[in-house]
Amino acid sequence: MSLVGSLCNSYFYILQDIEDVIMRAKEVGINSVISVTEEANDFERVIHLSKSYPGVVAPCLGIHPIQCWGSQEQRSVRLQDLDSALPLFQKYRDEIVAVGEVNYRAHFSIG
Repeated sequence: MSLVGSLCNSYFYILQDIEDVIMRAKEVGINSVISVTEEANDFERVIHLSKSYPGVVAPCLGIHPIQCWGSQEQRSVRLQDLDSALPLFQKYRDEIVAVGEVNYRAHFSIG
């Protein structure tokens, strides 16, 4: 049986031991991973990673519904966040395997 890891967020590219991670994944039957972006500025890195590991890392471009992780300004994604992403979707349309993390999650304060 051949497995695919499907939620390898874009931070997969910062792993210091990525070669070891890929080797260990293959040892347990995971032959490829889908690396999902969360912001437009991650697109180029994930594309580069997929070119460094062809057939192993498959790029999935997307915009996470919550932006500014880890900061006081965490907020819901806005239409303007897609402005920088749309040209990159077009540029890499022949290289991406999926579009993901594209949705809207509103934050409401009640009371």
